[in-house]
Amino acid sequence: MIGDAWQFDHFKVMTTLANIITDMVGDQLKDIPNSNGQKVFLSNYQALSAALPTIALNYQGSVDDDGYTIDSGLIEVEIEDQNNPPNLITVTTPYQDKLTNFIITIRAESMPSKGYDDKGNSHRLLREIRKKLLLPKYRKTLGEEAFTVVELTNAIRSTPDLISTSYHDICTMQLKLSSVDRLIDYDALSFDTINWTGDVKLDKEDLNPLVLQGSATSIIP
Repeated sequence: MIGDAWQFDHFKVMTTLANIITDMVGDQLKDIPNSNGQKVFLSNYQALSAALPTIALNYQGSVDDDGYTIDSGLIEVEIEDQNNPPNLITVTTPYQDKLTNFIITIRAESMPSKGYDDKGNSHRLLREIRKKLLLPKYRKTLGEEAFTVVELTNAIRSTPDLISTSYHDICTMQLKLSSVDRLIDYDALSFDTINWTGDVKLDKEDLNPLVLQGSATSIIP
């Protein structure tokens, strides 16, 4: 991904993860109303409700001081030509690829379990997701589409609650994930050629100095 200008986008990661979860347990979930067939809630959805069971993803934020730079160098980017806007020019500027750690919570809600084989129960859903996240095909999808890997899957936490006049089974599970965030410094542009001009005089009174011109070029790594 170093050759591509990937910049971390948590919404892209959550959308990719929602699609993966739908593939895992989508048969047990109803479509979210007014969502064009989406089955997993994202944290930006407001005032929506669907028939139980439901699964929601909540982005908990990145841990910026827990990452480190894994690559840096120079990259060619297109910017607006200040002398001829809105035309674009290609320039070379520094970049850094930084490992970014972040957390997403998966929340499942259902009616109380009807038995051990109740595949629509919240705890059963999260256990199924937890197990299938170990499969290479899902890790491959997450890596290729969102350049993200699952570092740690926390234990499933059960917090049943009385909602209205009935109990709901509510379970949560946190995922610790890592991605790469590319920082491009558009203000620190670099160049590969320096052109110079200079005068050589015998003394301060010399009215006919030698005019020298030249250039120096370096190879961009």
